[in-house]
Amino acid sequence: MLSLFAILLLSLHFLRPDILPVSGFVSDYGNGNYSLIFTISIFCLGTSKLILARLIEFKNSFNLARIAIIVSALTTIGVGIFPTDDIGGVTTTIGVLHTISAITTFSFTAVYFILFAIYFRNKPQNLARWTIALTNLLAYIYLALSPSGFKGLGERIYLVLIVVGLAYYYSKLETLNLK
Repeated sequence: MLSLFAILLLSLHFLRPDILPVSGFVSDYGNGNYSLIFTISIFCLGTSKLILARLIEFKNSFNLARIAIIVSALTTIGVGIFPTDDIGGVTTTIGVLHTISAITTFSFTAVYFILFAIYFRNKPQNLARWTIALTNLLAYIYLALSPSGFKGLGERIYLVLIVVGLAYYYSKLETLNLK
C-alpha cells in the first residue's frame, strides 16, 4: 500500500506537469483528468497508516500513539474523499473539509511519530525513531511557516519523510512487538 501510494503520487508529477512541485499543493492533483489516481494514492496512504496502527502491539488498546495514527489515517482518507477547491476558484464546503482533513492529518502525523519514539524508547534503535520524529516535526513546522510560493515543496518534503517513517516502522514490526 505504501509503495503504491509513492508510485501513484510520483506518476502524477509526470502526468500533470502544469502543477509546479515547488508552489503547487499535492492536493491539486485531485482536480482534473487524473483525480482518480490521486484519490487512490491517498486511500493507499491512509490504509497503510490504519494497517500499521493495527499491527503495532501496544500494552493496552487505549494508547495515544494508536489514537493519533488512526486519526491521521482517517483524515488522510478524508483528503481523498473531499477534493480541494480549484486554484483561484470559489471556496466550497467540500474544499474546506479537504483543508481541515489535510491540516489534521499532517498535525497528527507529527504527533504519532513523536509518541511512537516515546512509547518505544526502551527498544533497540531509539535514535532512529527520534530522528524520524524530529525530522517529521521540523518538516511540519517548515510546511506551516513556509512562504506561499514554497508550500508545495514543503508538502512534498514532508510526504517523503512520512513515507520513510512509515516504512521504517513497517520494517521494525517484529522488533517493536517483542514483549
